[in-house]
Amino acid sequence: MSLKARLITLFVIAFGACIILNGPQILVYLIAQAAISGTFITMCLKKEREIIAKQNQADAATE
Repeated sequence: MSLKARLITLFVIAFGACIILNGPQILVYLIAQAAISGTFITMCLKKEREIIAKQNQADAATE
């Protein structure tokens, strides 16, 4: 499972649990949290791409 899939799965589980535990009035907070989580996921994916690019450069240099 890719990092993106794991992060999205974790977010969906947390989002669902918050709605179940707190009811629909918590949706405004959850929408704000979704924006923050989306930013975090984007940053993680960007970092993952950077690491893979560095690994590919290192592999190309050793060949």
